[in-house]
Amino acid sequence: MTVVASSPAELKDAISQTKSGRTMRAEFESLLDAYNLEAPDGLNTSGSASGYRFIRVPGWPGAVHYEFLDRSGEPSGVGVELHVESAEYPDLCELVEGFVASLSGEFPDVSYSKKWFRGCRLVIPVPLADPSIAVQAMKRLIAETRAPILSLLDGIAAPD
Repeated sequence: MTVVASSPAELKDAISQTKSGRTMRAEFESLLDAYNLEAPDGLNTSGSASGYRFIRVPGWPGAVHYEFLDRSGEPSGVGVELHVESAEYPDLCELVEGFVASLSGEFPDVSYSKKWFRGCRLVIPVPLADPSIAVQAMKRLIAETRAPILSLLDGIAAPD
């Protein structure tokens, strides 16, 4: 095993994660690095979990976010995802479900689940062998969905 760290705190954290079995696959880390270099509007990944990373949009509730999910046991490799993790946004889940049709031409395996942390999620499964595929899929997902979601969230937050 090789551990690269620039400080004693990073070394301690790396050893702790290795001992607990929570290390990130190198391929997944490469994907995240590649995405962060091209992240639209500064929408970089965040978090420290070894198997997923959030992409939070400023002004959106924390329950609504994009995410890369490492699917290490599946042939698809990684999920490029949009999550609504709250029952507070049923209209948003209806909107997300509608994105499946518009994305299915480009991503035929796109799917929607209405039972995800009391909310819903959209998943585009992609191979991990070429990080650029997942990077482009996330950029496309953000481009397709960000404005309509913001519009709906603004309408929800606006007083009657």
